[in-house]
Amino acid sequence: MSNGIPLTEAVLLSSALESILYGASVCMFGVTLRALLTKHLVTGTNHLVITAACALFLFSTMHVSIDIARLVIAFVRIGSANPEGIGPWLGNVSEKTYVLKSAIYVLQTLTGDAVIIYRCYKVYRSFWVVFGPCLLWCSIVATATGTLRTFATTGTNVFAHTNMIWISSFWATTLATNLTSTILLAYRIWRIDRSVAESRTSSSLIVVLRVVLDAGALYSVTLLSALIPFICKSDGQYVVLDMITPIISIAFYMVLIRVGLSRAANSSDTTRPSPPAVRATTVRARASTDSTTHDHYPMKPIEVHISELTEMHGSEIGGSDRFVFDKSV
Repeated sequence: MSNGIPLTEAVLLSSALESILYGASVCMFGVTLRALLTKHLVTGTNHLVITAACALFLFSTMHVSIDIARLVIAFVRIGSANPEGIGPWLGNVSEKTYVLKSAIYVLQTLTGDAVIIYRCYKVYRSFWVVFGPCLLWCSIVATATGTLRTFATTGTNVFAHTNMIWISSFWATTLATNLTSTILLAYRIWRIDRSVAESRTSSSLIVVLRVVLDAGALYSVTLLSALIPFICKSDGQYVVLDMITPIISIAFYMVLIRVGLSRAANSSDTTRPSPPAVRATTVRARASTDSTTHDHYPMKPIEVHISELTEMHGSEIGGSDRFVFDKSV
């Protein structure tokens, strides 16, 4: 038997929080598309990244729509005839809408984890580096398949022994994939930033490093917040469970938006007008000779050498180290 917050209250609270996060993700999705399709950023745009952004938006929209439909069915249709039947219906994992929303959540998770593995591959340019995360991603597919199959064939609640084994394995492999990929990506960015730090006046990759770590931490903390109550067999896990789907989208959009803004700022700095180019010029001045007053003192040609120093912007030095990351985000 579960403990903690009642199931009906947990579902209502979860749907409300999910709707709020979904609204934030919709705004971020619009900003993300604008950042990806802006003219001065289009050179770093990758069609796979745009496809992933649209897929995450679609999955999160479907998930929140199903949750709203489940609330209507539970509290309007079932509750009007049998108020005591709301809780058992919401907790029935074999119910079609529950299996469908779980499948959408799995697709959202697979897409989000595949994106971060893809980013690792783009910065390392080596399949062997991401071989471990790829194996973990395949483990996610296997555990997710087992979870959905168990849901569809059993009529028990989510805390049944078989369900707990599959769900715990699914979340554990998801967490391991996210942490491994985030650490690999962050380490690579840090190494490149350190290697070119001496030739630059400021760190151009520290922003990217912070964004990657923030997104990874957000996703990992959310997973732990759902996994711990689930292991304790508390219905409080439902509060966080439905929030994970929009949070995956928010973490993805956050990286693109913040890196895009940083890239735009660097672009404006490099295109700012610089002082005129340095040229050594020779100015020859000839003074006219006044025949009436300077007959005895003719003026000789005067040569004046003027040198100007060209100023190099700090952002121009070591600027090529950002190119590899334009393709990875």
